[in-house]
Amino acid sequence: MEDCFQEGGISTAAAALAWTERVRVGVGLLPVPLRNVALTAMETASLHRMFPGRATLVVGHGVQGWMGQVGTRPASPLTPLAEHLDALRALLRGERLTVRGRYVTLDDVALDWPPKSAGPVLPGATGPRTLRLSGARADGTVLTAATSPDGVLPPGPAGHGRTENRRPGRPHPAIIEGMTGNRSFEDLVAEGVAVPTEGWDFSWFEGRATEERPSWGYAVSAGERLARARAALDIQTGGGEVLDFALGRAEPARPVSTAATEGWPPNAARATALLRSRGVVVVTAADDAPLPFSDGAFDLVLSRHPVRPYWDEIARVLCPGGTYFAQHVGPASVFELVEYFLGPQPAEVRSGRDPGRERAEAEAAGLEIVALRAQRLRMEFHDIAAVVHFLRKVVWMVPDFTVQAYEPQLRALHERIEQEGPFVAHSARHLFDVRKPVRGA
Repeated sequence: MEDCFQEGGISTAAAALAWTERVRVGVGLLPVPLRNVALTAMETASLHRMFPGRATLVVGHGVQGWMGQVGTRPASPLTPLAEHLDALRALLRGERLTVRGRYVTLDDVALDWPPKSAGPVLPGATGPRTLRLSGARADGTVLTAATSPDGVLPPGPAGHGRTENRRPGRPHPAIIEGMTGNRSFEDLVAEGVAVPTEGWDFSWFEGRATEERPSWGYAVSAGERLARARAALDIQTGGGEVLDFALGRAEPARPVSTAATEGWPPNAARATALLRSRGVVVVTAADDAPLPFSDGAFDLVLSRHPVRPYWDEIARVLCPGGTYFAQHVGPASVFELVEYFLGPQPAEVRSGRDPGRERAEAEAAGLEIVALRAQRLRMEFHDIAAVVHFLRKVVWMVPDFTVQAYEPQLRALHERIEQEGPFVAHSARHLFDVRKPVRGA
C-alpha cells in the first residue's frame, strides 16, 4: 500500500518481486492525485519488463485529507481517477497520447519501452460512483472485505449501475482486500488515533464505515443556488470542503462575493487555504457569536450541519427575498453509538435538534419556511478504527471521549464487530429551504 506518508508502492513492490521468484505482487493502492500518469506508466512498465506476469497495479483516488496535505487534493476525486485510468492503460498498451484533461495533460507522449504484456490495472473502489466508474473503464476492481454483495450488485431487474456496468463482452474480476483481517485491537485503535481530524473530509472512512446519503443531495443543490446568487455566506464551513465542492458545481457562474465563517482555528486555516483560489473570504468567528457582517449583506446563506442555527442572526444578514438553504443534523442522530458509550440518554437530550422546534424558532425570527424535509439514514462501522476516528472527529457525540477513558467499551465493541459484523447506527438529517420575506409583498 502506498499510504501517506509511509512507503512508496512501486519501490516496495519491486523489492518484494526481486526477493522472490514466483510470488505475484499487487502494487497499490497508488493515489492518482499524488502521481503524474506518465511516471506511473514508466515505473509500471519497468516492473512488467523485469518481472513479467507477476505484478498487478491498483490505483485509487487516495485519502483526500492526505492529498490536501501535499497540495494535490482535487475538487472531485472521480475525475482524476477516470482520466488517470484511461491514460495509464493506453500508455501501457504502447499508444501515443495527446490529452487535455482537467487533471491529466499529455502532449504526444508514448513509452519508449512499453511492456510486452501490460497486465491489469485495477482501481480500489467502495462507493457506488467509484464502482460504476471501475466497471465501465477498468480491468477489474479491488474491493474491501467490508463491501457487501448488495453494494456491488444492487437488487432489481436492472440494478443501479455499479460494477455490473462493465464493458460488454469482457469479464470484470473483483479482488477482495482484507483491510482489517487479523489486525489487532491495538493496531486498529492506533490507526484511528493517528488520522488527522481537521476539516469535514470523511474520505478516510471509505471501506471502513458507510452512511446513506439524503435523497436531496445538499452539496449539488447548494451549487445550483450559488450559480444564481449575488452574495453568499457559508456558516460554520468546517474545512471548506462542502463549499469548495458546491462552488465547483456552480462554475462558470459564481457569486460576486462569497464569505464563510468557522469557529475552530485549525478548520479556519484549512478552509482559508482551500477556498483562497475561489475568492472566498474565511472569517474566524465563534459559533455562538454575532455574524461579523452588515444587515442584509447576503442573498444566499448556506450551512451544513451547524452546531446550532442562530435564526435571528441568519435573518439579519439576509437581504429581503434572500434564502437560507441548509442541512441540519436531526434528533438522536447516531445515538446507537452515543448510548453504547454513555448509556440511555434523557428525553430532552434525545429530542434536541428537533426540526419542528427549529421551524418554530425560524418563524419567530421572521423567516418563511419554503420547505422542510427529514430523513433517517443507515450507518455501518466496519472496524473499531472507524469508531475511534469518528468520535475524535465529531467531538460532541461523546464529549469526553478518549481511548484511555473508554478502552473497555472499545475492546468489547471491537470483539462484537469481529464476531457479528458491522455496528449499525442511524443518522438524522433535515433540509431547510427558508426565505426572508420582502416587506409589503
